[in-house]
Amino acid sequence: MKVKAAILQEFGKPLKIGYVDIPEPGDDESVLIKIIGAGMCKTDIRLWKGEEPREGFRAPFVLGHENAGIVEAIGKRVKGISLAIRSLFMRYGLI
Repeated sequence: MKVKAAILQEFGKPLKIGYVDIPEPGDDESVLIKIIGAGMCKTDIRLWKGEEPREGFRAPFVLGHENAGIVEAIGKRVKGISLAIRSLFMRYGLI
């Protein structure tokens, strides 16, 4: 499935709006959350500017790890989460 994202393609350059591929939940413990709001913290800004390198982080990647959304799909082995639950979560997304 393709989803819209603000993608850091080059450190210190404007983010590009584009599409990234993500898998749909299947037989595993994945959860698909429709993002309603995403924030960028000071760490995101420093990463974007290339001021705070992190091992394993390389462009391109998606910034904005402080997210809020609604659960749209769950993997078959997911326990304790159901569809339509509103959620807050933190994550960094390499693409």
